[in-house]
Amino acid sequence: MQPRLRLLAWVLAAGMAVGPSAAQTAGPPHVCTLDALGPGLASKSGGGAFTPCRQPTATFEVDAPDLPAEARRALDAALDVWACHIASPVPIRVEARWEAQPPTRLASAGPRATRDADPALAPATWYPFALADALAGRDLARGTPDIEAVFNRSFPDWHFDPSEPPPPGRYDFATVALHEIGHGLGILGALAVEDGVGRVEGPGQGRDPLVYDRFTAGTDGRLLDPLVYPRPSARLAGALTTAAAFDGWSVRQSLGESIPLYTPPEWSPGGSYDHVDEDAVPDGLMTPFLARGERITAPDLQTCAMLADLGWELAGACAARVGPVPAPAGAPVLVLAGANPFRERTALRIVADVPARYRVRLADATGRYVRDLADLTLVPGDERRVSVAGDGLAAGVYAATVERGGRIERLWLTRLR
Repeated sequence: MQPRLRLLAWVLAAGMAVGPSAAQTAGPPHVCTLDALGPGLASKSGGGAFTPCRQPTATFEVDAPDLPAEARRALDAALDVWACHIASPVPIRVEARWEAQPPTRLASAGPRATRDADPALAPATWYPFALADALAGRDLARGTPDIEAVFNRSFPDWHFDPSEPPPPGRYDFATVALHEIGHGLGILGALAVEDGVGRVEGPGQGRDPLVYDRFTAGTDGRLLDPLVYPRPSARLAGALTTAAAFDGWSVRQSLGESIPLYTPPEWSPGGSYDHVDEDAVPDGLMTPFLARGERITAPDLQTCAMLADLGWELAGACAARVGPVPAPAGAPVLVLAGANPFRERTALRIVADVPARYRVRLADATGRYVRDLADLTLVPGDERRVSVAGDGLAAGVYAATVERGGRIERLWLTRLR
């Protein structure tokens, strides 16, 4: 493998309780940095111009008062690409700064995170704010940047023009920004190795994982399965330094197999585990290396499928390549968990079979909407109990429905006088 630019990431943040109930945010953000490895790097050419987004499905709001105009144009070109590949009803706020950093460092960026802030989020799991907002359909932290980025004003080898490929000796600013925003959207995890022991080093006090971690696996099973990979343990460290993979439903449906992650035998803080393996996807956007002169102008299939598993609604080329997530045949996802018929209250159980947003509603016998019961983001194996109150319901027959991944299941309930 030719020498390339190396990407690193690590957790900086301690969480603090905010707002009602157990909702938490973490700040400063979980950060990914890019470090150049020296002046003798091999060059690689490729990639054309960044294409403007004609029908954006996401909006980015940028605060970058000290970023030079040419750097701002390149950043905007990268954000414009993302605006046509993901969908969100909530604007995504990016704070970009132009600061001196170590001489080999190109940039650093990452998301602020939230946990237990909305029923649409899986519990005890940290979500990047941009993803949490998109799933919840509302702004969970008004006035707070969702993604923070710092670009090195002292670095001498930038190429800024998004309309022209970079020359062999330069690093492409727009490609760097495209990669870093990918981390800000959620492609990074909280598992780490320290002194030969694998553990969670996530936001807050480090006890809960990021949503990315819910989709990673070793050779013997899910990395978050405490019966297989206890936390902390040397066994978890072994998986993180040998053969970990991103293994979600959309990834499997799109690629036919899981995506190997970058797991060198010596743990690289911020480089290991947060990136796709370079040998498996040599020209991928989310690999840990980028050559001088190399340009990537759009997220690849692997990146799109990973984002779909994390919970993003895809758009444009991403949606076309990954396609809708088909629901597999199998046991029902909507199960009665209480009395039927019932008077005052009954309950349902949701058993997730695909990673998706599960919308649970109640309708009358004619199909007319009555009320929402739950709006949940789940992954396979998750189970949730949903209560159905009899208050306000006339005696009669009702249909409880759950919709996810284009599939609807129905369960009939009877309310007694």
